[in-house]
Amino acid sequence: MDFYLCQVSSFAIFVGISMLYGLGVGLFGWPFEEAYFEGWSFVIGYFVLQMLVFWLLEAFCISQFGNTPGKALMRIRVRNAIGRRLAFSASLKRTGMSILAGMGLLVCHWSAC
Repeated sequence: MDFYLCQVSSFAIFVGISMLYGLGVGLFGWPFEEAYFEGWSFVIGYFVLQMLVFWLLEAFCISQFGNTPGKALMRIRVRNAIGRRLAFSASLKRTGMSILAGMGLLVCHWSAC
């Protein structure tokens, strides 16, 4: 749920960057062609931006509030071993590992490789 909530902000940022780049360089023209939003460069760029925005926003929410909107809805709190909220660096590591392991991005367990 958190990943999909993050897509709203990721898409707004990506379109804003695309518009600034397109207007500044004149590469895409104005208005944009519909094909621009269907190409591989858009898909890859948007995916990378989505991962970065999600990584930072989730880590921020966990370090500041102890959960995210999706985790709060399910009444899940993320704490360290002594019951305190995670530091931002620990939240970044946790979120990064959950992205890698949960989405299967080139991570495998040594016993399965």
